[in-house]
Amino acid sequence: MLNYSKLFELLKSHSKFIITCHVNPDGDAIGSEIAIAGILKQLKKEFVIINTSDTPYNLEFLYPKNLVQKFDENKHAKYFENFDAAIFLDLNDLRRTVRMEKYFRNFNGTKICIDHHLEPEDFTKHKFIDRHKSSTGEIILDFVNSQSEIKMNKNIAQALYAAILTDTGSFRFPKTTPELHRKVAILLEHKVKPFDVYDKIYGQDHLSRNKLLGEALSSLELSGSGKISYMVIKQK
Repeated sequence: MLNYSKLFELLKSHSKFIITCHVNPDGDAIGSEIAIAGILKQLKKEFVIINTSDTPYNLEFLYPKNLVQKFDENKHAKYFENFDAAIFLDLNDLRRTVRMEKYFRNFNGTKICIDHHLEPEDFTKHKFIDRHKSSTGEIILDFVNSQSEIKMNKNIAQALYAAILTDTGSFRFPKTTPELHRKVAILLEHKVKPFDVYDKIYGQDHLSRNKLLGEALSSLELSGSGKISYMVIKQK
């Protein structure tokens, strides 16, 4: 059982937070960031979300324009000097922050890791990691439910739903349990619409993506054994 009271104490006792996730973020990473930002907003904390990579276009609906920023050394270096805490979501190894790694290595503030993956790097004593959870979003949902001072709202609920949806393969992976479905039901009570979230993430591909898929499928071959199929896409 994670010590959610300790996590809440850490959020309450700091003033300025850098929020980040792993390179090439997925729905769990972005959804978790938006949920944590919503929690910090309730606690009247200052925060900035800075990622190494751009947000995939199908996840941009989760937040207002410009809330998540792509790392720019000239623009963002000052935050590492002036902020007193950093929250790492859906990653447990600083190497996965790529261009920001050296700044986090030298960061003098408190480092807080919230994650569900195996083999965490020992870069902070403040680790809230449970490899048995389906997603980082599920951990944050448990955290919200454990603290009476934090109120669930539609924005947080939608972000967490997207996080859990994507990391469970639309609720089909092994860590999709009856308990998880009961937790997700709480999110639906806050006006999250499953069809809308699923459609925005999986149902509105850009034309270029579908054309690329067509190129890939046109190269489909079957191995001599008949047991392996493969496609080839060149960088150009």
